[in-house]
Amino acid sequence: MHKVSFEPTPNPRTYRFRLPQTGLSQSVTFHSPQETLSSPLAKKIFSFPWVDSIMLGPDFMTITKHDWVEWELLAEPLTHLIQEHLDLGIPVYENNSQLSPNEGAHPKDKSNTMESASPEWQEIDQVIQRDIRPILALDGGDIQLMKLEDQVLYVKLQGACVGCPGTQITLKEGIEARLKEVFPYLKRVELMPD
Repeated sequence: MHKVSFEPTPNPRTYRFRLPQTGLSQSVTFHSPQETLSSPLAKKIFSFPWVDSIMLGPDFMTITKHDWVEWELLAEPLTHLIQEHLDLGIPVYENNSQLSPNEGAHPKDKSNTMESASPEWQEIDQVIQRDIRPILALDGGDIQLMKLEDQVLYVKLQGACVGCPGTQITLKEGIEARLKEVFPYLKRVELMPD
């Protein structure tokens, strides 16, 4: 039996909870209770008023809280709640093809399909999958490719990366540096504006 455990992330508002395999190959982010139709666990956790967002990864979940409550009060009871959920055999995530794209987050990039079919886009995605996504996941984060325009790659950071004090360092010294090393034609990597 897998025991759920937790750890802080570089983002003081977000903790990472280690889980058994969730069945997801990419992360899924939930920003509201209305988006949790595909995740019984996320739905349960969103019943607490201090939850700001939840991200499910392949073998972890990150929970971002509001500032008015401290992790010292939340982490242990939340770990027990997650463990109880798993012990009861209730799924973490259910892939329900009946859901529309706006109901329950889906683990797909929202990138332009024409763009994502290009060889250039696919090569960038391979490097992201191999070199960048695993590193971000160690701290409870993820990355979503959004668009490539005029040799500028736009991405969206997720999970613990959202609101983290080190976001710009991760973006410029980590993600951008690695991608420019492999793809010298890239001018820069930018966060996709909301």
